[in-house]
Amino acid sequence: MDQITDLAAGIGEWLSVPVPLVGAAIMGVLVGWLCWRTRSTHPVLVRVWRLLMGGAAMADREIGALVEARDRLLKFRFLFVTRVRTLAQARRLGRWSVAHDEDLADVNACGPLFDHEQCRIAEDKLPTPGLQFVRTVLVACAIFALMLLAAGFATDRALLQFRTSKVWFLLGPDSARAMSDGTRVTAANCAAGTPATLGPFRADELQSLCEAFSKPGTAALVRDTVTQQRFAFGPLALAALCALGALLASLRAGEAARAMQRRLVRRRAGTASVGAHVPGPDHLRPAGDLPRDQLAEGLR
Repeated sequence: MDQITDLAAGIGEWLSVPVPLVGAAIMGVLVGWLCWRTRSTHPVLVRVWRLLMGGAAMADREIGALVEARDRLLKFRFLFVTRVRTLAQARRLGRWSVAHDEDLADVNACGPLFDHEQCRIAEDKLPTPGLQFVRTVLVACAIFALMLLAAGFATDRALLQFRTSKVWFLLGPDSARAMSDGTRVTAANCAAGTPATLGPFRADELQSLCEAFSKPGTAALVRDTVTQQRFAFGPLALAALCALGALLASLRAGEAARAMQRRLVRRRAGTASVGAHVPGPDHLRPAGDLPRDQLAEGLR
């Protein structure tokens, strides 16, 4: 029991110092980044094994070769963040990139639109210009939604709506502002006499607002409502952020794949054009075998 108490006290003392915590957080981020790029926990497990069992070479040569091949594959994944499954596939992709004058970073940018099994663009999955336009519009909508949610987080006013007129407005302790045209109703307006109508607000709605301004509990009600709205905005903001990330990734992959497809088509067309102008063996004749008129002209 004393040992457990001492261990708990030591852990508590270690956690109370900020420097080790920062170092541990940085190390955790690096480990997560490594696992994300390689799509495997193999590097971490290898380091743990060597830490516990030492760095001795593996006795079984066949198993050792498998582990070494796995290390090379994960190093390739870490450097180029590609979706290759095996080391042979990585070698094929490397040869393809050299033969077609394409950077592996561009291959990675294509995402799922590049077929790593056959080393080619998945033409059946290429998005149409219309689909890319729709994705662009959706990206703009997601950004606009995030801006609205950010404004909702920042405001200290409650977002409410009148049931009858369906007018949305922001309510504060002593003022209200319509969302449609910015019409503002304050306690000073109420003190001067409740107007018949003001902007989108009707007479009964203005009366309700003036009564709310005069009540001492309105400020607490606004604070509670703002807190509830911020809790509701959290999941919405997370969903909008995830949607934005997915849309941007698909839009970027589509544009990268279409650009690579255009480059490959141009290179094939250029190669075919050059091949059409290069004379074949049947069109060549030995040096000196010139027509008589050309030979006589050359001897003059």
